[in-house]
Amino acid sequence: MISRVKAALPTLFLRFNRLSQRCGISVIPNHFYSEIPDFNELARTNMWRPPMSMRGIDHRGAAEQLIMLEGWVRAVGGTG
Repeated sequence: MISRVKAALPTLFLRFNRLSQRCGISVIPNHFYSEIPDFNELARTNMWRPPMSMRGIDHRGAAEQLIMLEGWVRAVGGTG
C-alpha cells in the first residue's frame, strides 16, 4: 500500500502544481533556473516545439571528445 502511494506521489504533485499554476499560485520557486517548468507558459507558447539548428556546434565523435577533455585536464594541472 505504501509503495503504491509513493509511486503515485510524483504524478499527484505534478497535477497539483499545474492546477495551482492555473490559479496563479506557485508552490515551488518559479524562475529561469527552476527545474520544474511553468506548464501554463509552455502551453501558451510554441517556440520551444520546433527543432532548432545546431549551427556552430562541433559534432565530434566520443573518441575526439575524450582526447579534447584529457587535454583540458592536463592544461589545468589535473591528472591524466
